Amino acid sequence: MFCDIVVDLKNNQVNKTFEYIVPSWLENIIEVGQRVIVPFGKRKLLGFVIKCKVISEFDPLKLKEIVDVLDITPVLNEELIGLASFMVKNYFSFYISALETMIPTALKVKYTKKVVLKDKEGITQDLLNLFNQNSEFILLEEHKKYFKEIKELLKENKIEIIDIVKNKSQAKTMKMVSLVDENVIIKSKKAMDLIAYLKEIDEDISKKDLIDDMGYSASVIKTLEEKKAITIYDREIYREIGMNKDYDTKVVTLNEEQKEVYRILKNDLNEENTYLLHGVTGSGKTEIYLNLINDCINSGKQAIMLVPEISLTVQTISRFKGWFGDKVAVLHSRLNIGEKYDEWRRILRGEASVVVGARSAIFAPFKNIGIIIIDEEHEGSYVQEVNPKYKAIDIARERSKYHKSLLLLGSATPKVETYYNTQIGKYKLLELTKRANEKAMPKVDVLDMREEFKNGNMSVFSSKLLEKIKEKFSKNEQIILFLNRRGFSTFVMCRECGKVITCPNCDVSLTYHKMSNKLKCHYCGHEESNTTDCPNCGSKYIRFVGGGTQKVEEELRNLIPEIRILRVDSDTTTGKYSHEILFNKFKNHEADVLIGTQIVAKGLDFPDVTLVGVLNADLGLKLPDYDTFEIGYNILEQVSGRAGRGELEGDVIIQTYDPSHFSIVCASKHEYKTFYNEELRLRKMLSNPPFFSRVEIMISSEDIKMAKNESKEIVKMINNMSKNVKVYGPSEALIFKVNNEYRYVITLKFIDDKDAETLIQINEHYQNIKDIKISITRM
Repeated sequence: MFCDIVVDLKNNQVNKTFEYIVPSWLENIIEVGQRVIVPFGKRKLLGFVIKCKVISEFDPLKLKEIVDVLDITPVLNEELIGLASFMVKNYFSFYISALETMIPTALKVKYTKKVVLKDKEGITQDLLNLFNQNSEFILLEEHKKYFKEIKELLKENKIEIIDIVKNKSQAKTMKMVSLVDENVIIKSKKAMDLIAYLKEIDEDISKKDLIDDMGYSASVIKTLEEKKAITIYDREIYREIGMNKDYDTKVVTLNEEQKEVYRILKNDLNEENTYLLHGVTGSGKTEIYLNLINDCINSGKQAIMLVPEISLTVQTISRFKGWFGDKVAVLHSRLNIGEKYDEWRRILRGEASVVVGARSAIFAPFKNIGIIIIDEEHEGSYVQEVNPKYKAIDIARERSKYHKSLLLLGSATPKVETYYNTQIGKYKLLELTKRANEKAMPKVDVLDMREEFKNGNMSVFSSKLLEKIKEKFSKNEQIILFLNRRGFSTFVMCRECGKVITCPNCDVSLTYHKMSNKLKCHYCGHEESNTTDCPNCGSKYIRFVGGGTQKVEEELRNLIPEIRILRVDSDTTTGKYSHEILFNKFKNHEADVLIGTQIVAKGLDFPDVTLVGVLNADLGLKLPDYDTFEIGYNILEQVSGRAGRGELEGDVIIQTYDPSHFSIVCASKHEYKTFYNEELRLRKMLSNPPFFSRVEIMISSEDIKMAKNESKEIVKMINNMSKNVKVYGPSEALIFKVNNEYRYVITLKFIDDKDAETLIQINEHYQNIKDIKISITRM
């Protein structure tokens, strides 16, 4: 027997499978998806089993044997291994990196396995002899001869294997008490009472419950254990996720429009189809999701629900746990190693039927998926931009094909490419045109800040916005203020010589953070103490320029001292439960105003918010990206949708220096299709997606000449390989220097995806060239 194995080396020359012999003792144990130890050169490396076969493609005398197996049961199934191959081909990933993305961090560190006995009937005496008085033993290398029996016993649920990781990620356990001999005679009345109690309940119980709740002493329990009347063993338990256990259990009756959408989707649950659910903000898309997932679970299948932000995960978990209880597993980046490990194992063991999470939850190890839902599908956070790169929607589409399941994309502001796919018949379109509560969309006023400036108003608040804030505050209604920035000020500049304090490693200005009185780089992490003297000319006239969330908060407190403010941005949400704490406070009316960056614009539902103020709408419209206008429109429409979601009508005030920009005009009128048609016209004129595929190649090096010269060489290679590709560049990246590396960008546009195969050759050529880095991103 032979296996194809991917070894743990991130190197292009070994970015493939290698064949190994399966030793006889492993022949009935080895499976696809297990991790093994194999000899590789002079080293022993971890590897993943990708394929098992009986005939070798090579001379068996030249092959090496697998040394050891790390897993009794596979950690990856064949579908996920196939997805890894897809990622290697489409995102230029290392095979091993793609595989590692799909398993929890806890499996990437050293650990031992503890075997716990649950039922000794049918177990060989040799194996029984290994168990200690606590009915457990540590699985060691000398126990290899028992692996086959252990594997069978696992399937029969007669034993349990607990991974003991050498850090906080280890499986959490609880001491359990089991009655094994009810006929033991003991003088202690309390001990005999405990035997009677265990016999009466006829099930194992935790030692903690016996002591804390039932009043039995530790000494009584120890006596019974010594007399072999009971046995005490470790049972694996799962960590609690989140702080809030008061889940949202409300069930909302669907309106007629929702019912029709739900009916169509329900009829297609067992078909491989992709739908876009285009529903205005507050139209009740989540209610439809819940009903569809309920149908999916009732039919014995599983569901994946993706949300773009951790902040949304908090609210979504409350709704989903309220509906489905312990059937829900949660996967997102704020969970610690142990919590992620617990949730992943619950999914792997079939103990969860629904996964709610951010981007990486798309790799949940389900075996029978009935529906995948990607809410707010337009969000950029569904794209992983660091290696291994991937787009969650691409992975979802592949999984939908594999399981022949429904893929549902939901958004009030769909990506242009997504909506275009509905127009050419690739996706099916369903629409919700009104809010679920029948209320009107919020009224939007666009204020020209140039006029405010002419009238002498230097505040970040226009006179009308400030007036509206005071009005809503007096009525005990809530307000959201949105600013697409973080930090106290954008940068620090000398008014004498014009010197801007910049990062020593990157071509960006440092941002001032008032709480720590530090200047920080948001690219490489460099930070330094704030300065009061200009490092260039020594002048004392050094000032903060621009306004971040902290500055907005300070100014509002000065204008309305009695108002209660919560600030939500990346600086105030560093703690594990920060989002949950802050949003619960706002929901419970412990604050009147929520000031935030993009976090507050995405999907949050606070029924008492009647005013949304956008402090500077232009910030999202000035970046040199092909989809900048789309991103700007989306964020304005989404944040506007936070107003008037309850019984009271909502108002939105958008402050801008460019009130005639079509993205702002369309967002103010809630006219997605008008925006879509204009944006599509521009995309076609400029040969951008969806009409052309777009790829960006980033070349970086600490040697500026090398980076520039190799960029030119790549352009030559592309022109020699294909004549059907439009090549732009090389040009300096928007941020030219990051972490002391100089960066050049080449942009490619092509119609035929076959031309993209040129990229594979370029990627392979540069993977192992010293002092130069190359990164290829499909846009």
